[in-house]
Amino acid sequence: MSSACRILGLATLLLLLAAPASASTRLEPAVITVQNTRFSIDAPRGMAGFVREAARVIENEWSRVQESIGAPDGELLHVHIETDLHDWFRREGLPARSPEWAAGLAIPSRRVILLAPRNPEWERTMVHELSHVAVAIAAGDARVPRWFDEGQAVQIAEQYGLDRATVLLRANVLGRHLDFAELENGFPHGAATAELAYAQSTALVRFILEAHGDDVFRYILRDMRENGWTWEHAFLHRTGRSTGSAYAAWEEQVRSRARWIPVAAGGGMAWTLLAFLFLWVLRRKRARDRARLAEMERAEARIFDFDPDDATFGATSD
Repeated sequence: MSSACRILGLATLLLLLAAPASASTRLEPAVITVQNTRFSIDAPRGMAGFVREAARVIENEWSRVQESIGAPDGELLHVHIETDLHDWFRREGLPARSPEWAAGLAIPSRRVILLAPRNPEWERTMVHELSHVAVAIAAGDARVPRWFDEGQAVQIAEQYGLDRATVLLRANVLGRHLDFAELENGFPHGAATAELAYAQSTALVRFILEAHGDDVFRYILRDMRENGWTWEHAFLHRTGRSTGSAYAAWEEQVRSRARWIPVAAGGGMAWTLLAFLFLWVLRRKRARDRARLAEMERAEARIFDFDPDDATFGATSD
């Protein structure tokens, strides 16, 4: 190769290295981050649009959730959007805690929320998880019964629909409730049993609110936070009875209301009506699932369509 050719080749290489990268060759950031004085959101690249929607939901709902449960302001939330919720645990070096059916998860002591983006009801799931964090803040991170934590979250997120009402009705008629004492420290991992646990817990939360007023849980959690009381102590102080007594009162109310079904309709007719109700709910659920899948397919391109310019979404102002 001649000296002139070598010089020309070197000059060409230097020009290529010095030239700015085109928009088509720019590297996408691995993580999109939004942060202000109240919350931060991390998500994989390609989800800038979803991050904006999540930020909007938190801005609109967090204050309402805090107010409803009496959680003081000033805590920073950390929201992680995960296509697989287990990924967060792997990054943190922790054993995975989320059931396979979970669409979201809160780690209240860390003020962390994990959210799966393909869930078509992700906005309600977000509010549900916000409630868990708010309860931890309101209680000063003291332990609360799991049935209260979950029932309150379902109540705030308005997730108690006909499906759960039917699950509870079946348990009421058959007399096959879960033991609330066993729901104090954890929930079942099976999806069907968990549905009954959610339904029972929400019903008990409503029962206590009706019996003792809309602010009773705010007062209980405030007593725990400010006085260092246990849940049982604060509950007894504010309601005049133990949680065990509340369980028994709810179960007696359920039994008294369930007695009229066979009497009003006749034994065989009662079970026939209940069977028709279950079939109707099942058909409705399957239709809704088909609609959800269609919506997920329509939304997937929008949610995961990466715009390189959106990658600099960065920080938002409070």
